[in-house]
Amino acid sequence: PQLVRGWKSGAISCLIGEPTNGLPCIEHTGRIEFTVTVEGVAKHAALAAPGQNAGLNAVKLLNCLLPQLEEAGVETELGRKATLALTKIDAFSGANNIVPGRCTLIWDRRFVYLENAEEICRRFEGAVLRSAETAGVRAAVSSRIGLPASYTPPSDPVAQAALEGCGGTNRFRSFG
Repeated sequence: PQLVRGWKSGAISCLIGEPTNGLPCIEHTGRIEFTVTVEGVAKHAALAAPGQNAGLNAVKLLNCLLPQLEEAGVETELGRKATLALTKIDAFSGANNIVPGRCTLIWDRRFVYLENAEEICRRFEGAVLRSAETAGVRAAVSSRIGLPASYTPPSDPVAQAALEGCGGTNRFRSFG
């Protein structure tokens, strides 16, 4: 598996300029994008020669993978939970009469500041590769870590200034 770095990181503070309902944001989820590529063998649908439908191989992979995926049990004090969503399935072969030779699955993983992005990537990539082996299909996975998760303690002077600027509601919210 290849881990590809993406997006900008390294900010020491962040101000989100539009509070929702006057509640300043003190935490933000991070984002990881996983790309899972499932292989097959393309062929014309009218040919009797065996092909291997990458879309159907992706279904086999998903049947093995889904039970292994962790529930988003990590929750912050503001109630933000980690999420994982399959957001795109693409087995487009170029024509409606061609069995696809490749299927791509895109996953969006949002993580909270209490989690480690590198560890999330290792666990997901391991689950995909184990599932591919169990399903008897060829698959590869890559990860792109985007924005890191962030958190500013409510007692921080920046958080307190934001609270005061929003009318002193004494409540904060999570974003992202």
